[in-house]
Order: sequence, then structure tokens, then C-alpha cells
Amino acid sequence: MDKESEEPKHYSYCDAVNFLFEKESISPITREVEFDIWAYLDYNNVQPYLDKELTQKTTAKECNSSGITLSACYFSRDQINSFDPDSNNNTGRWITFQDLSLRWLRISQNKSLEAINDLIVSTHNKTINNNRFLLHPAAPDDELFAVDPITDIAKKPQEGMFQLRQVERFEKQFFSSKSMNLTPPESIGYEDAFQSLHANYECSREEFTVWCHWNRWELSPYLDSALTRPLSFWKEEVNSLSTCLLGTYFNKKQIETFTPTNRYLTYEELVTRIVNVSNYSQEEAKQLIANKFNYDKGKEEKPDALSESNTLGMEWTFRFNSPSPETAVFCADKVESFISSSFNTSSSPTDMLTTEQFVSPDDPPHGKRQEQQREAILAGIRARGLDPKKLPMVPNGNPSIKADLRKELSNLAIFSAPSSFNKAWEQLSQFEDIAFSESEPPFPPK
Repeated sequence: MDKESEEPKHYSYCDAVNFLFEKESISPITREVEFDIWAYLDYNNVQPYLDKELTQKTTAKECNSSGITLSACYFSRDQINSFDPDSNNNTGRWITFQDLSLRWLRISQNKSLEAINDLIVSTHNKTINNNRFLLHPAAPDDELFAVDPITDIAKKPQEGMFQLRQVERFEKQFFSSKSMNLTPPESIGYEDAFQSLHANYECSREEFTVWCHWNRWELSPYLDSALTRPLSFWKEEVNSLSTCLLGTYFNKKQIETFTPTNRYLTYEELVTRIVNVSNYSQEEAKQLIANKFNYDKGKEEKPDALSESNTLGMEWTFRFNSPSPETAVFCADKVESFISSSFNTSSSPTDMLTTEQFVSPDDPPHGKRQEQQREAILAGIRARGLDPKKLPMVPNGNPSIKADLRKELSNLAIFSAPSSFNKAWEQLSQFEDIAFSESEPPFPPK
């Protein structure tokens, strides 16, 4: 039996990715997302299997619904060896939001990165609002949207990938005539930006900073009001998460539309959280956090933000000077995972900080609970004599109707998780059951 016949018929996920991208110097994360899209859309030529014998076909959607990741699947060696993404039978190459931004910055006569980013976001939103989710060659020349291999349409364009063929068609139609007419974005100072997000999410200044650090393409700080000099956390040394953004500027539209993916606690909030769920004193809680810092950092200066061994989710900016527990923020999801495994918290489920993972036997089913949440918000709006579809705008520095309602409804059992209110509000907005109107008197009424 010769050596070639001994080769297995399958590739593992990693081997398939490595084979296709062997000669391309792009990040492994980007490679894997593009490969996942091929397995999702070009499945006839990148067919995933559940077994090494390649007898159990599956799809990206089936894997997701079953809780299986594509990285656990196998692929035909023959298919991967012969796969050509540029063939007319396949969807072609895919690029990230960041790649698209920089590409358009190079070819546009308008050199404002924020104006380019606004163009991408507005085009993505316009396309999905038209409910026409078409790819090249069926898509209209003026439409473009980001695809996600799990959710189909990316919730945010920054989280998906764009079909390069459709990008090229859009460029021919748009940049030939409109590149000089891109509207410069309106800037907003740090304090107004923070107060706006604090009114919506009750975030701390430290949490705001870490959002900017990880969500560079959604929440970008600049050193000038023209938004031409970005602040880079990869180059700038930072001494304090609470003060490092003072004096910076932001794209106002980004602030108005930003929705956080992760929530973070300050050191003081974490100490209080531990004291509330245990019999520890404040000093014992602080010692626990210090111990976890020392355990989790190993031989490094600080725990790695992306490592599973970072059990409290301690995070700083990339070049943070003298990191310590007192100067960190803590990922709420990881904090809750640690607390649930370390303390008996079954007696106080309303203290949960993260998403709706706790459901008591008396809770309504998940879909019913979400419906009740939305109805409670609408009832609260009407109780204030307001039309949900004509909500008043909020002057800078004033509490919003959203923050006012969150405070009032937070004691209801259906809003036991802090993130549940924001999710219900976002659903109402997506369903167009609530909307803001500039013609209404500002909130709060005088």
C-alpha cells in the first residue's frame, strides 16, 4: 500500500483552514471567520461532516442549533484541496469591517475614517431595513450588508464580513460620483459622550474606557474635534482607566447607537458584590481578589484578558502602567461564573449581574417573559403621558426616559437581570414599537 493511499480522506477544521490560508498572512481569527462563511454559504464545496468517515453531513446552522462549533467538524480532503473561492460557483472572498474601512479610506477623496465608517454602518442598516438580503450577483449595486455565519445577518456591521464582489460593485456605483459628498461626522466631547452612555447603561468611566479599548471600530476616541487623530490604546501608556480619556472626542453617531456586548465592574463594585453574596468582610473580599490576581497572572505582569485562566475577567488597556486589582475592571460574565462556583447564591437570584441565565420555577417561559418585559416598558411610557413612538429627546446631562424607566422597573421579577431591560428596550426599538422624535418637548418635562 503506497503512502498516498494511506492519507485520511478528511481534514480537521484547523487543517482545512491552514491548507486554504497557508500562503496568506492574515490573522487566524479572520481566516476562521471567512472559512466559516464558506462552510455556511458554499457548503456544496466546503461540506462539514460530524465524523471522520465523512458519512454524517451537517450545516453551519445545524451545528449552531445543536451547540456544536464548526471547529469540531471534519471536511473532505478532496473538496478542500480543490476549493477555489473565486470560482463562479462560490461566493468569493470576504473582508472585515476594518478591512473595508481602510480600503475605502485609500480610494476615497474624503480622508475622514469616521465618515467612511458612518457610510458603511448606514449602508448596512439601510440594506437590512429594506429586508433584501441578497448577495452578488443578485444584490442591487447600492446595497451592502455584513454577513455572520451564525446569525445570517450581522447585528452590527463591525461583527460580520462583507462579500468582496458586492463591495466592488458598490464602489463603482458610489465612489465614481459621491466620494466628495461624504458628510463629515459630528463630534462630541468626552464628558457629553460619557454622560450619554451613563444615562443609558449606568456605566462607570472605567467601563467606558474598556469599551473603547475593545470596540475600536464602534467607539473610537480621538485627540481632536475634527476626528482625524485617533487615540491608540496599543501605543498610548495609560495610568488610570477613569481619567485617560479626559479631553478626547467621539463620533456623535457612534455614541448614540452604541450597544455594549460585555459589561464590567469596577474594583469597588466587585468588593461589594462579594461581600453581598458571602460572609466575608470588605478586607477578606479584597484579599480574595488579590489572591486571584496573583494566581491568574502566573509569571506575567497581569492576567491575560483573553485567557480562560483569568477567572475574574480582570482587564486593563494594552499598555497599562503598573496593573493591579484596584486599577482593573472585571468582566461581569466571568465574575458571575466565579461567584456561582464559589458561593451559594441560590437564595438571591436577583443579584445576578449578567444575562438572563437564572430562571426560577415560577418564572414564565423565556419568550413569554420577554413579551412581559416589553409590555411593562410600554406601560411605563404611557403612564408618563408619552407616546412610545414619539419619545422626547434628552438634553445633555439630563436623565433619559430609558434610564428613568429602568430605575422604576428594576424591582420587578421579570427584570431580575440588569441586562434584561436593555435587551427588551432594544427589541422594542427594532420592532419600531418605540422611537424618538425631535418635535416633542425634551425629557424630563420642566
